[in-house]
Amino acid sequence: MPEKPQPLTSAPGIQRDGTLFAAQAYTDGQWCRFQRGLPRKIRGYQMVVNTQPEKVYGMNGFALNNQDYLHCGSQTYLKQYVLNANKQLLQSYDRTPSALTATALNDWQFDIYYDQTSGNSYIVAHPGQNLADITQSGVTSVYYGTVSGNGALTDTTSPQVSGGVVALYPFLFTYGSAGLVNWCVPGNITQWGATYAATGAGSAYITGNKIVKGLPLRGSSSGPAGLFWSLDSLIRMTYTAAASGPGNWNFDTLSATISVMSSRGIVEYDGIYYWAGVDRFFVFNGALSELPNTMCKNWFFDNINMTYRQKCFAFVDTRWGEIWWCYPRGAATECTHAVIYNVNEQYWYDTQLPGNGRTSGEFVKVFANVMMTGVTPTSSALYKIWLHDVGTDVVDGQTVLPIDSWITTSEMSLLRANDAHGLNMVYVEPDFVQAGPMTMQMISRANARGNVLNGPMHTFLPMPTTGNLDQTQQIIPMQEEGRLARFRFESNTPGGDFQMGSPYVHVAPTDARLT
Repeated sequence: MPEKPQPLTSAPGIQRDGTLFAAQAYTDGQWCRFQRGLPRKIRGYQMVVNTQPEKVYGMNGFALNNQDYLHCGSQTYLKQYVLNANKQLLQSYDRTPSALTATALNDWQFDIYYDQTSGNSYIVAHPGQNLADITQSGVTSVYYGTVSGNGALTDTTSPQVSGGVVALYPFLFTYGSAGLVNWCVPGNITQWGATYAATGAGSAYITGNKIVKGLPLRGSSSGPAGLFWSLDSLIRMTYTAAASGPGNWNFDTLSATISVMSSRGIVEYDGIYYWAGVDRFFVFNGALSELPNTMCKNWFFDNINMTYRQKCFAFVDTRWGEIWWCYPRGAATECTHAVIYNVNEQYWYDTQLPGNGRTSGEFVKVFANVMMTGVTPTSSALYKIWLHDVGTDVVDGQTVLPIDSWITTSEMSLLRANDAHGLNMVYVEPDFVQAGPMTMQMISRANARGNVLNGPMHTFLPMPTTGNLDQTQQIIPMQEEGRLARFRFESNTPGGDFQMGSPYVHVAPTDARLT
């Protein structure tokens, strides 16, 4: 039979669950995302800070006057790094509250509160002692200071809480164990409790379990509104103004059957809320439902180190329509891997995180970049903060290193056409937007339980903009056989980059012997 061209593209996403032969999507990948249903290398990252004294668990980025104020919380410190629009470090300051309890359990939550009277934007910070145990009930203070200031943060005088903090302007809420929420006098984050009840401060127990996260809620016509996640329920709060005096907060439970993997694993994307529970992913868009994941649900939940679940963190990257959930995999004690949901195109993929992992991530919206913090100390026992999604390489000062990125197709076989013959791969016609050389390798098996055989590596160069290449450079000659065959495309060279198009392999059937 004559050879026939077959496409070398698979369904979008990386299929980790189920058997290899059953997968219709790509079957393996590293540092690779999808756009328009096709794989492309994730962009590079560069070091912007290398003087962070400790691992960061909680960060906040705020843009003002063409500068980014990055606050990073750790066990002993609250550090502020001032970056310009090019993400170059201008200044760093120690903003640690004088009364902070230094402990390896500190897990920071932040929000921004605007004070209309002074015209200042405040950074509000809560160092909850939750890093080892999301259910712990020990309470700590909530601190604040101008976001562009450089002095130590001071106590808001809010009742101490175990959960965290959220701004539902003009109120600031703090929350924690036994479903307790507190709110300040509107417009004044230093006035709390019964003393100020007549002017709008208050508190309430809105559920029976600890509240671990709060976020503003869109679309309330009567005033501010918010969502609060407890360990087992989702509660909505809405405000109704009064004709005179303080208005009323109303609470309703939207679900009492949810779970939360980590307090830093809940994000909002375009008014819709996503989070990882302990056994499934959730989405709330006015109605609560499970977020379908047929690609890597088992891959995630079967392999996450639950002892360190509270170290999981999530962030959005709206440039690519993504939500990243970073988690400690296997025996790891820090976040080493990420599963990624593409909100716009609705499929899943994953990657190993660089540099032995990351501890926090924040998408700085004004400058449209992700900041992440490293886990590996320098020779001076300091830690680095990285700017992601820039360039193609790892840039660490004067050191520039390539990033290894690959994608592996689903298995090709004539068995699906009720034909027992093997395949002779004659040649491949690559189709890539490509910078730098790439390699291709065929990975084959005799049957679904057969040994994996790795074929030789083939290198192919980018197409020139002018002139002609000889045919052996336009195609990839092979003459390799396999009964079940996948193809791995890889970029691992300085400046390397790729976007897959529609590559084809030319195949001919071989004999039908089962080897």
